[in-house]
Amino acid sequence: MAEGVITNITEYHLGTGFKKHGLSTTHPYPQGQHIRGSVGYELLHVNAGLSKSFLDENAALIYFKDAIPLHADGGLLLPFVAEKFQNFKCSTCGQVLKHPTRKGTIIQTRVDRKTGKTSAFRLEAVTRGYSYRFKAVLNMRRGEDYAEEFVAVMELIEENGLKLGRRSGKGKGHFRIDRLNYRMIRLEDIRRRARELERELERKDRLTLHFISDFIGELTGETILTGVKNAGRHFHPDYESYEDPFVGVKKECLPPRTVLSLHRKVTPNGGKNRIMKDMAIPAGAKVQVEFAEKPPEIFYECLAIAELRGIGAKTSFGKGEFVVV
Repeated sequence: MAEGVITNITEYHLGTGFKKHGLSTTHPYPQGQHIRGSVGYELLHVNAGLSKSFLDENAALIYFKDAIPLHADGGLLLPFVAEKFQNFKCSTCGQVLKHPTRKGTIIQTRVDRKTGKTSAFRLEAVTRGYSYRFKAVLNMRRGEDYAEEFVAVMELIEENGLKLGRRSGKGKGHFRIDRLNYRMIRLEDIRRRARELERELERKDRLTLHFISDFIGELTGETILTGVKNAGRHFHPDYESYEDPFVGVKKECLPPRTVLSLHRKVTPNGGKNRIMKDMAIPAGAKVQVEFAEKPPEIFYECLAIAELRGIGAKTSFGKGEFVVV
């Protein structure tokens, strides 16, 4: 796992695909999908072995997490739901903010190459100077042979920075990365976290999942259990199948919304851009999971892995990330 801090040294526009008062709107901070796309293009350009995992028919090996903004004290500004609105709370000092970053408007010009005429257009953009967490997880169970390549591409990013979003080729969306470090999550770390989760369930008779990124799909007990099992199946070195415990869920979340993303369908023969539309539960949702019976030990280990991987669809894009609180 690679972790660090990225800082935008220029304004950036990461389009949501929607407009407000005629203004193309931006995400307030880089989503995992934006970082995945930028890194993926570099891997494909040099024909790296890891690039094979970006082909549509292959399983993902790297999971890119949302670049959650950092508060002034270094804490994460985590999304949460309060009175039917999404707010952000510092994980260190507890301060609540309505917006994690400040947005402005930039005016850009473009030239019609056929007619030679120029026109101006407006974009919503996040102002420069914000810092965000950087987190990318390599699945060592399936991608151990690519570990050195993973480190090499991270060092390339550290040296050259990241370019994200619209007009990044013309000076916008430039990020630098600092304090990059690597950490190996071993089986003993997973089991240590599993014991903490087991004690938490014994103490409260329930577990609360706080989703810090969008969740793609319908948030039900079945999808949670399936996501936990899939995390174990893909990551756990000693995974053994188990029967799902019976659970009930209570949700505190915003209504599902449409999210749009630009997806390049990559095949061995090339690629084609297309707009993908998904229904997502916005980041900040909290789900209380109540168990009718005590789960087996392997369940807690899979749940610990799911905190790292995420659950639901598009986990390699940063979706479905949660922490048990």
